[in-house]
Amino acid sequence: MSSRLRRIRKEREGTKRVWLRVLTVVVASVVGLTVLGATAGLAYVGQALQGMPDPDKPGAFRIAKPTKIYSADGKLLANFFLENREVVKLSQISTELANAVVAVEDHRFYRHPGIAPIGVGRAVVRDIRGGGRREGGSTLTQQLARTIFLSNVKTFGRKIKEGGIALLIEAQLSKKQILEFYLNRVYLSAGVYGVETMSQHLFRKPARNVTLPEAAFIAGLIRAPSALSPWSNYDGALRRSHLVLSQMRAQNFITADAEAAALRVRPSIQPSRPSPEGMSGWAKDYLRPPFPTGFRGHPPPCRPVPGLESARKQATAHRPLPKGRR
Repeated sequence: MSSRLRRIRKEREGTKRVWLRVLTVVVASVVGLTVLGATAGLAYVGQALQGMPDPDKPGAFRIAKPTKIYSADGKLLANFFLENREVVKLSQISTELANAVVAVEDHRFYRHPGIAPIGVGRAVVRDIRGGGRREGGSTLTQQLARTIFLSNVKTFGRKIKEGGIALLIEAQLSKKQILEFYLNRVYLSAGVYGVETMSQHLFRKPARNVTLPEAAFIAGLIRAPSALSPWSNYDGALRRSHLVLSQMRAQNFITADAEAAALRVRPSIQPSRPSPEGMSGWAKDYLRPPFPTGFRGHPPPCRPVPGLESARKQATAHRPLPKGRR
């Protein structure tokens, strides 16, 4: 009987040793794969961050502004620009417009350090469920980093750089400064950049004077400026503005009564405003050659332009007289 018990015990001990070895191999494999994956991930991140632009360099946050040409009596003759925008201070933008942008584009803006892991995680889940990359998960700071320093090419390497630059931007600028840069840089449709210029084009008023429905209308264009262009897809832009109002109420930027009142309004938009030409066309013709390579969107110091008055007189002399003056 005792020999049988000893045999059974030996068999059990042998079985335990086998399972212990199997468990050791499994644990070692998991640890090894984890370390290997982490190492590969760090190497990929390190490679992606190589050559990353430095937000600390002088002029890194300079915004391209139009160069304006005026006549001697103060009349605007021509605009030269790479991006059609008017740059204004945050204090010159209505609070409702700034809040509308934050509510619909990045409602955690005032709480995150430049990147929002929760938002990124949700975007990944939605992308997996949707079978493709449809949700960006980018904060306002990441969007600003992309528009200033990177391209719109969708790669994970660019996403890593975008996040790294966003963290650096947050370390250097206040939330108010970041929001001001964003509102002046963002593309909104029809070649228009910045909320001030879009407010002038849509409503013929400065951004500080827009109403709540108008503010939501402008903020809604950011996600898809071409598809939601108000001049070609007004109904789509209006539906998007209703979503903006809903987000503003959900984030306690507005009350339910204010939302309901704004939903009853159909903002009246003006025809798309072309760049001023007319009589000033001669000024552009005369001044255009030096500009593409000379100033690159940053206005030169105000100074007289030699020959401009002679060009004006010559253009005026060859212009047909109005009817009744011939």
